[in-house]
Amino acid sequence: MAQMDTDTAQLNNVRANVIPNSAAEIDFVTKFAQCAGGERGGANLLRLLPASQQSDRSLFFMTDSHPNCAPHNDRLTFSVRNYRGVLAELLLESDFDLSTWSARGKPAKIFPAPTNDQLVRLSADSRSAVVMTEIGTCTTQASPAAVAALFATEAGTPAESTAIAAITPALAGCIPPGVEMKISKFQLRGYLAEGAYRYAVVKAAAAK
Repeated sequence: MAQMDTDTAQLNNVRANVIPNSAAEIDFVTKFAQCAGGERGGANLLRLLPASQQSDRSLFFMTDSHPNCAPHNDRLTFSVRNYRGVLAELLLESDFDLSTWSARGKPAKIFPAPTNDQLVRLSADSRSAVVMTEIGTCTTQASPAAVAALFATEAGTPAESTAIAAITPALAGCIPPGVEMKISKFQLRGYLAEGAYRYAVVKAAAAK
């Protein structure tokens, strides 16, 4: 019965898909992820397909098991999917020197890029998240310095908006035909963080 209650709570949280919008909400999500995930909290997470059942479950249990990281019982106010991008950014900054994109140690393992046949068999949410992450990787490859500059800014600030504007030309060139981007800056930053991590992992492997 307890497991059923947990599964229901997880499913409801993901379905709610509440995204932080205000500066205060973004600050809460960022600080909670930093507290609950720790420096390498996303290491195992990045092996899982984004927005997959496995990823959602991992995020939910990380979130639900760290009530001490939130001043109130509001850690599940926002969909747990929001925490993945924050954790990816923490891991990116921990594992790579973004001034050179060189590895500081052994990078985390990342999920293998799905083939086109595999991609169409994914759930709509997971397929969309994978495509957005691939756009993040493409954007980083096209303009690594501009993407690195983004992660030198605080989320939800005017400086972040300026950095995103600088990335826009590269980003536009990476959006596949027929794909519409209807996401917030917070979500975009998360996808760019994970996409940048994947770019850095491949770059580090090629340098060996």
